[in-house]
Amino acid sequence: MTQPAPKYSARNACVIRPPLRPGRLFQWPVLLAWWLSPLAAAAPAACFVHATSVYEKAYCQIKEEAPATALPAFDDFRRNDAGIQYLLLKRHATRLKIALDPPQVSPRTPPAASAADAPAAKGISAPAAPANPAPTAATLDSRLKDCSLKANRIDCTSGQYLLQENRANHRLVPEHLQDDRPMALQDYTGPANDAYAKGDYLTRNYGRYLEKMLDIGLGAATLSYTRFCQIHDELSARNMSFAERFETMYLLLKKDKRTLTVAARYSETLPHTLSQCDTVTPRLIVCDTGSANWVYQR
Repeated sequence: MTQPAPKYSARNACVIRPPLRPGRLFQWPVLLAWWLSPLAAAAPAACFVHATSVYEKAYCQIKEEAPATALPAFDDFRRNDAGIQYLLLKRHATRLKIALDPPQVSPRTPPAASAADAPAAKGISAPAAPANPAPTAATLDSRLKDCSLKANRIDCTSGQYLLQENRANHRLVPEHLQDDRPMALQDYTGPANDAYAKGDYLTRNYGRYLEKMLDIGLGAATLSYTRFCQIHDELSARNMSFAERFETMYLLLKKDKRTLTVAARYSETLPHTLSQCDTVTPRLIVCDTGSANWVYQR
């Protein structure tokens, strides 16, 4: 039987596959390895040349004052959002007495005025714009056609999905923060030109990544699917293990999460339409607003 053509998201060039069918089981290998990049091994002066943000400069300062500090490679560090970068740096900055402020929560901004908001010409009534315009069939994930977005939740005929924020450690299963609970992503071993197989692989691993981030209470600090795919392609092009990079990052995040507190969220820019959302697994819907990635769990 001919396989259906892969579905391409309008927001990225990555293939998005449907959730796993019941009964499909995968063995997830445990991959524990450290990684190095040219920037990570470079002299501190070279690090400062590439640093553009406050947290990137703090990273370089920490590496300059304490070169043996356990931090991700600079390339990998800068791929994270501000919340994760702060979490990775905070403990080391405190130890070295380097001032480091938490990221500011983005204020909720009203939508830009449109032509429909302008006063109508005399004698002509402007049509009322809907408060929540419905996504078009071309942009809406077909699996969300019977769902409605309510800011902190998504209501579907199959159930209700609740927005996941960062959670304090006392609300977590303690074992999830232990080092013997790996993320255990897989490296892609299929044909490089098989978009269907690669899309299925990326979606399965992205679902796994989200589940493991939720396990350690970082539901509001996840990578978008777009960025997840980009990192995979960047590392593959350099012949580097995607799974190993994420495993090491996960170990570092768990180590810091055990001793540090995190804000519930670092942005208030919630999705405003389901066209920003995709079903990843039967339990998870993810919405990418461009500035933040939001996970909803059933």
